[in-house]
Amino acid sequence: MVTLEKDDINNSNNIPVAEGKSKFVKEKLEQLNAAMSSEPLDLANLRKLAISDGGFINDKVRRNVWPKLLQCDVGKTIDVLNRDQLEEHNYYQQVILDVNRSQKRFPIDIGSEELKEKQKELTEFVMKVLCLNPSLHYYQGFHDVCATFLLVVGRDIGIVMVDTLCNHHLREFLDVTLDRTRQMLNYIEPIVRKANPDLGDYLKRSEVGHVFALSWLITWYSHVLDDFTEIARLYDFFIACHQLMPVYLAAAVILHRAPEILATDCDMASLHCLLSKMPNDMPWELLITKAGSLFLKFPPSSLAKLARQHYSQSMSIIGLITNLISPTSSIADTRVRSRTPANRTPLPPHRPVWFSTTVVVGVALVGVVAVIAYNKLAKYLW
Repeated sequence: MVTLEKDDINNSNNIPVAEGKSKFVKEKLEQLNAAMSSEPLDLANLRKLAISDGGFINDKVRRNVWPKLLQCDVGKTIDVLNRDQLEEHNYYQQVILDVNRSQKRFPIDIGSEELKEKQKELTEFVMKVLCLNPSLHYYQGFHDVCATFLLVVGRDIGIVMVDTLCNHHLREFLDVTLDRTRQMLNYIEPIVRKANPDLGDYLKRSEVGHVFALSWLITWYSHVLDDFTEIARLYDFFIACHQLMPVYLAAAVILHRAPEILATDCDMASLHCLLSKMPNDMPWELLITKAGSLFLKFPPSSLAKLARQHYSQSMSIIGLITNLISPTSSIADTRVRSRTPANRTPLPPHRPVWFSTTVVVGVALVGVVAVIAYNKLAKYLW
């Protein structure tokens, strides 16, 4: 049962309506109570409430509703892992590095000692999820997702929830490569083109691509937003919806910023610089509604062919550049690799000077265009 207290109204800053706030919160909590107390659980209504204005109101309510929405077994026992087990994991050192850089994910008024404790807790959180899913691969940004659940629902329930998401909403991001993640990003182009053909053509001519939106997708926007209230509100939306909804929201953001985009020079550098910076005053409630409308108007099944075509075109360019650099690596793959000797790619054998000279000359003869393309792509990888 979700109970109403005075603080539930006072702390509901993500609700867009100032006047009538108390009434709004009471009505929404009544609807949440009805949905959560029904037998069986009224998942359809919970999803509607997650999408509607204000989402789940505040973190206290989210602690009750999020696990129900994901149908998690909150009583699930998580095996206790000792320090040696965590530190021996392939991804432990990378997780430590990423968590140590994540100060902005915690409250700004937190003390240094409490921050260290929270970062330690986050590290253990991430590592336990990875240990529960040995076939999955850590990516930079996964710790941002885990941090949100740690701060909202706490460690134990958060681990169970993220474990569930790792096998559903987040599954593609945890592959050994980011190929399937790139395929998801390629839905942005047909959505924008269908909703605003002029804007779609402008973006295509600029060759800006969608790398700027990679961090939006794989962190559910928590890496690019500073306001935790906004982050939690978006998580209400994403937990309740199809796994491609963050992509539709990306399209909604781009469409909303159409005047800025069309007023910017039509080249990769200028537009990437613009789009990679998320404004602080985005109307997220409006954009959530827009993303939902786009999803209904242009469902994934209707865009799959166009997305595959766009993916093939982008991969043909990436493939050319990759072959110039190394026949066994991909510059578009930002996956964090295991650092254990058993999984480390062996160094190529020593080659004589004449071989290196031949390779350099050969690469130069391929053409200046490929070099320019590489320089453009390489510096924009997130």
